[in-house]
Amino acid sequence: MLAKKCSSFILIIMLLATIVARGQYSDETSELKKRSAQMSGDYCDHSDGGMKGVSVASEYTHYFTKRLSLGFNLRATIHNNKYPVPYDVGGSTVDGSIRVTTAGIQLGATGGISLINIPRHEFRISLGPFVRYESDSNGEDGYAVYFPSQTGVNAYLVAYDNHTPQETVSFGVIIQAQYNYTFRNNLFLGVQSGYQTDTQDDQIFHMIGIAVGKRF
Repeated sequence: MLAKKCSSFILIIMLLATIVARGQYSDETSELKKRSAQMSGDYCDHSDGGMKGVSVASEYTHYFTKRLSLGFNLRATIHNNKYPVPYDVGGSTVDGSIRVTTAGIQLGATGGISLINIPRHEFRISLGPFVRYESDSNGEDGYAVYFPSQTGVNAYLVAYDNHTPQETVSFGVIIQAQYNYTFRNNLFLGVQSGYQTDTQDDQIFHMIGIAVGKRF
């Protein structure tokens, strides 16, 4: 599964590189701005039970040279999943699914290398650490469902085995690839993809996202 996701990540990078390669001969005489700020959002996959969700982030980037930059970002994620537990009540099927939600917020910094950075086009790969707070409604803990025939109670009972903490603080690393197209007013529109992992062994694959920002 992880190999498949990494392969997809590489394919996305190759696609972005192809896009920017077409624009690398654009006018390079204009002055490049030294700073940028952006908001972004993406669809992502959490390794904890294969949960799907979204991520939103804000980021400030300072360019030391045409190629090298340092960014500071604040990111929030939320994922959910459910384990179906259908049962029959009076001939009707009732949804007794176990619903699970995981949410987190993280603060990080990334060092970036802009493989292409000209007035209209930028293709940047960035890597850096983050600290993350996460809360799980059930996490990887197990549960058991007991039927009325087992308990004598006219209801389905769920017993949880909460052996992991609900709240965790972890340290991790994230790698991202992003392509930006900058308009004449220095506003830019970008597409991005990334992958992150942390000391709690949580892995989040940021499959595809959109960024909107401004260079100044």
